[in-house]
Amino acid sequence: MALASRVAGLVWGAGNAAVTSANGLPDSAGCRCGDDVSAMVAEADLARARTREGMAVAKAKGRLRGKQAKLKPAQEKHLVELY
Repeated sequence: MALASRVAGLVWGAGNAAVTSANGLPDSAGCRCGDDVSAMVAEADLARARTREGMAVAKAKGRLRGKQAKLKPAQEKHLVELY
């Protein structure tokens, strides 16, 4: 979230905080854009966490094998003999 707050701070800028909404927070296009950026970063963090959680479950079940070989061992042996 540190990145989100830094990006939001850059987007809001010092001059955009003069107008406030009913809840006392800055209300401007830059502010709303900063909120959108913060939401996008939070959503990406959530997706990353869900992916890692799913990979951990698959690994525990023995289903996470990584990238598969392009050739079967017999095919590789045959090609090495031909070479």
